[in-house]
Amino acid sequence: MRARREGFTLLETLVALLLVGLILLLAVQLLGEVQARSIKVQRTLPDPLPQFAIQLLRHDIQRSSSTLTAPGNGPLGLGQPDGGRVYWDETLGRIVRTVVAADGTTQGEREIMRGVTLWSWHNSFAPGLVEVQILYRRHRNPSSRRRGGTGALRNSSPESASLTLRFAQRARPGRRGY
Repeated sequence: MRARREGFTLLETLVALLLVGLILLLAVQLLGEVQARSIKVQRTLPDPLPQFAIQLLRHDIQRSSSTLTAPGNGPLGLGQPDGGRVYWDETLGRIVRTVVAADGTTQGEREIMRGVTLWSWHNSFAPGLVEVQILYRRHRNPSSRRRGGTGALRNSSPESASLTLRFAQRARPGRRGY
């Protein structure tokens, strides 16, 4: 009689390696498909930075009781009901938001957006309505920069985008609430 040996036979080891290899191959294929779908979804979503700027600008304008600066390419100054002021201005390709308290002290200054090539605003077409126009540069396909190569550079080159926004000042004198 043969003595019993411990361990696996060569055939059992090869079958186990073959199964592990197939599982890994399927996992890599599945991860590739998930990444491709993720990139496709990212291309269809709006750019998050302008969305943040729009929401904050809308909040400030709707909360304002008056405009404090002259329309044009300069700063947009908004008087707040509590006596404070909020200024939006473009400086060196950036939109900066500055909050000033009622006592005149600066409470905060924050860069809201980069890559801005044009900033203008006016409120002459209707009382209490402020129109803002922002031209900015964004990458065509931000996700393609991760892949690398010359094709990625060509596909991710900056392009111009435009935002034209109109918001009503809800805290004007004679109106209640926001």
